[in-house]
Amino acid sequence: MKYKFLFVLLFLPVLLFAQNPINYWGRPAAFMQAQTSQTFDLVKKIIKENPPSTRLSLIRESALLHLDWIFHDPRLDSLTLTQQFLVGQVRNVVKELNKPVKKGVKVFKMYNHAFIVKSPTVTVAFDLTRGGDMGRKRMIADDLMDSVVRHCDILFVSHIHGDHTDPGVADLFIKNNKHIVATTGIWMDKGPGVQHIRSEEMVREDIVLTSGKKIKVTVMPGHQDDLPNNVYIVTTPEGISVAQTGDEFNDKDFSWIDNVKKNAKVDILMIQCWAKSIARNVEGYDPKVVITGHENEIVHSIDHREPYWLDAKRLEKVTRPIVYMTWGEYFTYKK
Repeated sequence: MKYKFLFVLLFLPVLLFAQNPINYWGRPAAFMQAQTSQTFDLVKKIIKENPPSTRLSLIRESALLHLDWIFHDPRLDSLTLTQQFLVGQVRNVVKELNKPVKKGVKVFKMYNHAFIVKSPTVTVAFDLTRGGDMGRKRMIADDLMDSVVRHCDILFVSHIHGDHTDPGVADLFIKNNKHIVATTGIWMDKGPGVQHIRSEEMVREDIVLTSGKKIKVTVMPGHQDDLPNNVYIVTTPEGISVAQTGDEFNDKDFSWIDNVKKNAKVDILMIQCWAKSIARNVEGYDPKVVITGHENEIVHSIDHREPYWLDAKRLEKVTRPIVYMTWGEYFTYKK
């Protein structure tokens, strides 16, 4: 018995050492999964301790670039870790939506170019989807998306492309008796639950929500090439105005983009990061804050997944404060 005890003491460290994953030789897929898991854990810690602001710290920039590396490696697209990261971030959004906003607005960045804006009285969603479009499996489950939709009062849809329109999300809004505003041609079969607004001229509307609150909406006649793309400028009852550009991308539209500031006040501009002449766009809207969107859409080829490091180069000439966020983060804006 004495010798058995000594044997265990002598060789226990060796046994434990042998059981630990010292290397991944011959298992490249397992290595990539382990490294991705470690990176996601680090990113989540960094962004929690360093929330979005108009000053991009070096540590936050590092976290966003780590995400660029993950989301631009097609070998990782099918990993459950990628979906789990998005789902975890959306769950965080639901938790925050449960909390009241006392002043200003919270702007939540969802997947792709979707945003949710919450004020003390209304919650407005733009281009909300479950992810995984173009025939791929949806990344956000219906029950989780339903939890998001229940907190929203209205959904604005910019254009018909599948990464901005999700019929399942539309059904959830209709089921929950929530408003939807979209361009003509989107969900024409869903009846009065969808209000269609489209004109080649600027349109102004007051919309009374189910809650009884009223929002002011200006719809600008945007295009993605030749495809109709509404640009929405929404003013909350508290007087804060937010604009979301969808996939606006047409040189001819600068005839009105250059003059948005003469026709509408914009506090927050939510613009796709690859917008044409983005600095000129920003000057036309004259916002107090710019928030970028459309980064790291993983159904695209890697050359059009739009990394954060490229954002910084594109926006070098933008003189307004800029906020960079990943999925599920939010920025608080107060006048």
